[in-house]
Order: sequence, then structure tokens, then C-alpha cells
Amino acid sequence: MITIDSLADLAFGRRDRIPVCSVEGHIADAIGAKTHVVTLSKYTLHHVLEEHHDVKSEHFLMLPNMIENGLVVHERDRGRGATVCYQNEKDGRRYITAIKATRDGKAIFAETLHRSRKRQTKSILARGKVLRTHRITFW
Repeated sequence: MITIDSLADLAFGRRDRIPVCSVEGHIADAIGAKTHVVTLSKYTLHHVLEEHHDVKSEHFLMLPNMIENGLVVHERDRGRGATVCYQNEKDGRRYITAIKATRDGKAIFAETLHRSRKRQTKSILARGKVLRTHRITFW
């Protein structure tokens, strides 16, 4: 599970990648993965923090809930990837991440994390197939 400490390990180069969560078998199959474990790389952490100024380190802590409970869409042009749309229960804001399997299918990486733009989910739905609808979670 992803923690502040594991994110710090990524940020300071003590680790190259960390496990985030797992996806269901049908989602792994749809993106050509032989594993169910989703990982986050040091590169993606740094890229997101540099490019998406509205995303902070602590937002990465919602990735497991986001990937395990969000709307998952396999877009036609993403091949080995899928887009996950999620509305944060705490602040009501919508976020998007993308997961992608490596060519050999041995790994799945979370590739991005950013705030969703208005009507972006509708556009994503028009371009792909729903692999899983939103799950409602209760605290």
C-alpha cells in the first residue's frame, strides 16, 4: 500500500517504483497485463508534481482508492492502457489517472494523476469501453 513514507522514498530516489494497488483480472486482461499489481514510478511522481501544480504529494495517497473504485474506461486509442475517472469523496473534486501495461505485460504503471476538466469524463466515455463503473465506498 502506498504511504507518505513510500512516496518520500520515491521522491528522494531511495526507490525507483512502489506498489499502489491491484486491478481485477478483466481489467488486467483488457490492457494486456500478466500481473494485477499497479505500480508508481519515480519518473511519474516527479513528472506529475512538476506539470500539474494543482496536484500535491498527498493526492497520490488516493491512488489505491481511485484505481480500485473509480470508473475504468479502455479507450480505443490507448491500446495497453485505460483511463480511471474518480470523484474524491472528501472534497468532491474529480481526478483522472491512467494505467498502462508494459509491452511484455509484466508490469502495470500509473502514468499520470491530474484534476479532471469539465465534461472530460463524458469525452472519455465516448472514446472507449467501460471496464468498470464507479463503486460507491462508505467510510
